[in-house]
Amino acid sequence: KMDFGSNPYLCGVVTAAQRLATLFHDVHEALRQTSPSLQVDTCCITMSGVDDEEAIRSSVEAEMNRLCGSSYQKLILFGDTTAGFGFLEPDRPGIVLVAGTGSVAR
Repeated sequence: KMDFGSNPYLCGVVTAAQRLATLFHDVHEALRQTSPSLQVDTCCITMSGVDDEEAIRSSVEAEMNRLCGSSYQKLILFGDTTAGFGFLEPDRPGIVLVAGTGSVAR
């Protein structure tokens, strides 16, 4: 059986969102075990396959909101390359390695 992770180009928007929702629910439940009154304000997800097209990103976002939107106030979804560049500091040298995602190697 082939497993394409959560890249919506490879596994489809619905499957990608279902996999992300499962991960979110697992983490959310684990956190609630230690803090029962926990409320999530923002869910931020970085993933491969959503940098290229707004339509893909917004479709995954809509499906995520349908599946688990009642568990958070706001969803932020952006590509893994964007996340990597967020770690760079403008006045310090740095290296960002984005490897193994396959989304930019289509």
